[in-house]
Amino acid sequence: MDFSWPRMRKSTHPAVLFDNRGILIEGNAALSDLLGYDVETLRGVALTDVVPPSELESRPPQFPELAVGATLELPRTLRHREGHPVEVFARVKRLSDDRFVAVLESLVRQNA
Repeated sequence: MDFSWPRMRKSTHPAVLFDNRGILIEGNAALSDLLGYDVETLRGVALTDVVPPSELESRPPQFPELAVGATLELPRTLRHREGHPVEVFARVKRLSDDRFVAVLESLVRQNA
């Protein structure tokens, strides 16, 4: 999968670009739809603000240990703007400039 941010910005998959401190730099429209926040509101938000405390305790962030070019894959629970949990499968890749891209897949199937 091509994790370049210009491509992820246009992706139909929820994606987020964040720094090595876990601060969201940019999210795409699909992320906005998934979490209920507009893209502007998500800029500058800490990942810890959208991940429930219990999730952080049971599965602390592992992205700081990722080598450049390495990918981490894991299930994760996020918090929607309205407070309910959002179950996702995350693929996180460390970029060469010490930023990270996460591409998310909702684990909740929509009714057809």
